[in-house]
Amino acid sequence: MKRRIKVFVSYARSNKTGKQQFMAMLSDYAGADARFEFEFWQDSQISIGSDWNESIHTAMAHCDVGLLLLSPAFLQSQYITEKELPVLVQKPLLFPVALAPIDFKRHDLKGLQAKQIFRLDAKGLEQPRAFSELKSKRRQEFVMRLYEAMHDQLVEQLSDIKSSATKKNKD
Repeated sequence: MKRRIKVFVSYARSNKTGKQQFMAMLSDYAGADARFEFEFWQDSQISIGSDWNESIHTAMAHCDVGLLLLSPAFLQSQYITEKELPVLVQKPLLFPVALAPIDFKRHDLKGLQAKQIFRLDAKGLEQPRAFSELKSKRRQEFVMRLYEAMHDQLVEQLSDIKSSATKKNKD
């Protein structure tokens, strides 16, 4: 039986189109996973008439993983930086991903500068690239490599949890 992994997707509303393209590709890889059943939560799932702020906080409280789709718009969003980031950075697994180019020297990374931010670093590229900077074939490679990294991190974390539990039971 597959292990369910709840993923909270945090993104800037102005990046909706890029987020949709990215998530469509990532969902294909994640949907074919042999070990995990990924459940991606996005604010588009909030029902009409629901308290959106409460819905977001409930989803964050119940997620296993935070997926941050970084862009300048993400970094300047007051709601994200004041309400979402403080909760999500406390999660055992956090995947910050460069959806759009970020200036690491000039942008305020809102405390994420200590985190490894995923960008595609591949043969033929002068420097690591954000998802939106890439053409179709490279975007596919970006998402595939991110998916592989996410999967491997989950396997590693679950084995760490399992070994800790086994150790406690022996004591």
